[in-house]
Amino acid sequence: MPDVDHEIISLPAPRSVSFSKEVRPILNNRCVVCHGCYDAPCQLKLSSYEGLERGASKSVVYDGARLNPVEPTRLFVDAKSKKEWRSKGFYSVLNESSHESYRDNLEKSVFYRMIQMKQRQPQPRTGAVAKELGPNLNRQNYCPTQEELPHFMEQHSNWGMPFGLPNLTEREYETLVLWLAQGAQTDQKATLLKKAERKSLNAWEQLLNQKDLKSQLISRYLYEHLFLAHIQFVQFDKRRFYRLVRSRTPSGNPVDEIATVRPYDSPGVGALYYRFVEESSAIVAKNHLVYKLGPQTYKRWKSLFYDKDFQVTALPSYDVDQASNPFRTFTQIPA
Repeated sequence: MPDVDHEIISLPAPRSVSFSKEVRPILNNRCVVCHGCYDAPCQLKLSSYEGLERGASKSVVYDGARLNPVEPTRLFVDAKSKKEWRSKGFYSVLNESSHESYRDNLEKSVFYRMIQMKQRQPQPRTGAVAKELGPNLNRQNYCPTQEELPHFMEQHSNWGMPFGLPNLTEREYETLVLWLAQGAQTDQKATLLKKAERKSLNAWEQLLNQKDLKSQLISRYLYEHLFLAHIQFVQFDKRRFYRLVRSRTPSGNPVDEIATVRPYDSPGVGALYYRFVEESSAIVAKNHLVYKLGPQTYKRWKSLFYDKDFQVTALPSYDVDQASNPFRTFTQIPA
């Protein structure tokens, strides 16, 4: 394989690269368009640091010839640590060994080698894109591991990243190389809610976690309609979004999301709590379904559901025959 970029990592005083301020904007602008959804090539999701850290997989998400379902691999949902993802067949695209040199960090990084390929063999700036680089929904994914890279690079030397798109600029490339050489660490921090924001979030969770049967059924109805939504609280920063999830833990504790394939699947626990989790991945149009929560929504929910005069005598089961039919599940809620 070609040598690493010594001219970049051997600068007299290479700058320290920030993931949140420098690297993430590059990933968002140049990578997320393909590597931003559940079916990202090789399941390598570059819409968050956690996705890059998780790595890639050779397993195909959508396979029309498959007769039986496979275990889902939703980022942030179906595993919570690198160890768990490795047990599910994901492999690193970074150098995971600690305290190694700049050179080692680059040599052992699949991510680096893929962008280096494109930089060493640039895509022509004019003319039609080569046929083998064109879009094809049925194309075979090649997901080389570190050990498979030499053969892959020999056979497909013009398949560097960004695949089939213009090269990274010199500044973008230098930034990514330096960050990878420096150990590919993150400096992103969890959002600290203001006092008023925390109060508002708690009020919504309190509404959804009332214990009477009527309120429990209403909460289930709302959750099963909003599980795909990006919740936007109108009092918060408009660039922040949340997911409504079912958790094993109540408000005031870290969310422990209950991972089920469908929103009407049995949670498998005695007590569940509806909680809001901030969406930390980059927002992409293909799955951005916004639902706003604010005073007007609160009043509308109260008038549509909570203040309506109806009785719930028993909660519906999670038996699939009933749970999959909302007209049966929520028949006690008046139309």
